[in-house]
Amino acid sequence: MRRHIFQCIFVSVLLAALAAGLAGCRDPLPDTVNLSVHLGMLTSDRSVFTSTPDPEITSYRITGSGPMDSSFEITTESRHAVVEGIFTGTWEILAEGTNEEGTVLVEGGTTVKLTLEESEVVLDLYPSEGNGQIEIDLEWCSDDMDIYMVQIVFRRTDCPEENETVNYATTMGDRGVFTRSLPAGDYIIQFRAIDSEFGQVSNITRSMNIYRDSVTKGSIFLDTEIPSITQGMQIIDHSSPSITGALIGAPLVIYEGVPLELTFVPDNPELADIQDITMEWYLNGERVRTVQGTLEEMIIPEQGNHKLDVLVYSSRQGSLASASLEFTAHDSTLTEDLQLIDTLTHQPDGLALSMVSDVTVTPDGTVIASVRGSGVLQVFSPSHDGTLEHMYTIEDSAETPLRGARAAAVSSDGSFLCVVSDVTPSVSIYTYNDADGTYIHASTLSEDLDPQVGIPLITPSAAVIADNLEDIYVSDQGSDSIYHLVWDGTQLQYSGSAEVTEGPDLSSPRSLSIDPSGSYLASANMENSSLHIFSIGDQGELSQSQVFSYSHDGTMGISQINSTAFSQDGALFTTSNSFLCRFGYDDGFENTYRVKEGDFPDCHMAGLRTVLVDDDRDKIYVGSVTSRGITVFDRNPDGTLTFRSFTPCGPIHRMAMDPEGSFLYAVSTTGHSLLVFDVR
Repeated sequence: MRRHIFQCIFVSVLLAALAAGLAGCRDPLPDTVNLSVHLGMLTSDRSVFTSTPDPEITSYRITGSGPMDSSFEITTESRHAVVEGIFTGTWEILAEGTNEEGTVLVEGGTTVKLTLEESEVVLDLYPSEGNGQIEIDLEWCSDDMDIYMVQIVFRRTDCPEENETVNYATTMGDRGVFTRSLPAGDYIIQFRAIDSEFGQVSNITRSMNIYRDSVTKGSIFLDTEIPSITQGMQIIDHSSPSITGALIGAPLVIYEGVPLELTFVPDNPELADIQDITMEWYLNGERVRTVQGTLEEMIIPEQGNHKLDVLVYSSRQGSLASASLEFTAHDSTLTEDLQLIDTLTHQPDGLALSMVSDVTVTPDGTVIASVRGSGVLQVFSPSHDGTLEHMYTIEDSAETPLRGARAAAVSSDGSFLCVVSDVTPSVSIYTYNDADGTYIHASTLSEDLDPQVGIPLITPSAAVIADNLEDIYVSDQGSDSIYHLVWDGTQLQYSGSAEVTEGPDLSSPRSLSIDPSGSYLASANMENSSLHIFSIGDQGELSQSQVFSYSHDGTMGISQINSTAFSQDGALFTTSNSFLCRFGYDDGFENTYRVKEGDFPDCHMAGLRTVLVDDDRDKIYVGSVTSRGITVFDRNPDGTLTFRSFTPCGPIHRMAMDPEGSFLYAVSTTGHSLLVFDVR
């Protein structure tokens, strides 16, 4: 017994020593993000019956397991949820939807790698295993016909080999009710009315889901037509593989009254003889068009939420497919300040925009996008109408590390560009070449390339350039530091770092900005919800001036602060997950005003990520990753704000404006996209 106690004590001491050793390691904890989870029900929403058989789901349970044995579990009644403050890295996400009795009707899972720029996941839910029932009201025209049977063919889209044909014998009259128990799943169903004299006189195809322990109901009217005497025999090969595909062509923002042109693109085009394809298009459950020999459709939506379905089948092969698109047609009057005019997205065989992380604009209007996933800088020239034309690409190399290109800043005269990268931790300078009008590499600081530089870069996240064209400041989330660098025109050198003398330390500094006078530098520190303001000395050195902290002194409105921006009058604007704040200056900075979602009607401000000040128009633009759009405010003379408009356009991570204030450029974390807006 004493030996057992001694062994336990020894193991405990060993574990404690190991834990202490691990705690002293230099490797930092991963960054934290707010994960947006969107539960899609693409298959279960595909039903195009007049009475849509949606599952009666009352709650969703979402769980996740991720880095360092971290996990979360939430229950929500909505298909959209936000999980706050989880580590970046690889996560396994699972979700299930239950009814009031607690029966799991739908479920799904996925594995996703979360980063500071990519913190959103769309998880499709499918019917869970089990058995359910189908109940269909059948109706047909019996004039001059003897419909003695309705042949019903069931096809599982998730199990194409599981096909079943049922002959439903009709009775006197022109209606009947068909019921059957089936395994839960997504089905495409054919209904064929058979006449005693003419044979098949109707052939209707529908899509429907069966849920465990549930009755799925629908109604079908079989249009009957006497076949032509020259009609050939239709032979359907049920062993043929199914056509699969998707609807493409929907823009990020859809407006009422604006034509929406869509195309069904087969995944296996060798199975889809275009002349043999028939397509049925449905809008909100009502059939709007049946076409043959084309895969395209155009609709002009009214304002509101819509669901578009397409059913695809081949008369010779019997191959079937279906696809759906849910969208909202927005009222254009709510977006009077911004109009989306161009969208540039990642193309595997073309323009590399995988994980666009930042966008900056030079004084002559050139647009430069930092592309973290592709490790490049994409340079664009704006056309007269605001659309962007790709000029050239600055690529990663051993001497010019751009792997993980995270942010870029351009000097006030456009003579050079500063880029920070975090996969190969580095700060690089690119100078403008008058001869060919391009930016070329000039200097790089990186301990990975040169251990003698003396700057411990781990995860550099942002950079700002002083108007003197010499002092450069770089925030590093990995080392919780702000570094002062000096550019002498040919070489970039490390000069020192900011020191915190009171209050909370720097913790995951995310955004930097310099006031118009060049006297102060503001740093948004996401991890400990603090705003640090440093005075800039004659030699560019940083000394702490003020600090505001939600956790230490209770400063409202800066919980998980994300960005900072100065206006020309010296006011400082900051965004957090819930607030937009204004800090005025009068012998020191003071939190003078704040606004949050709900303060104005139609104002959407959840998950604010970035802020942009338009001094010429006295406007403030705020980008959100949770509300998925851009909110515009008017600046009033007394320092308050008035809500103007909200433009839905997906999660917005960074923004920049051209020198004339005519166009706004935004980085969207959905679709790896760079968006161009006309400022009105």
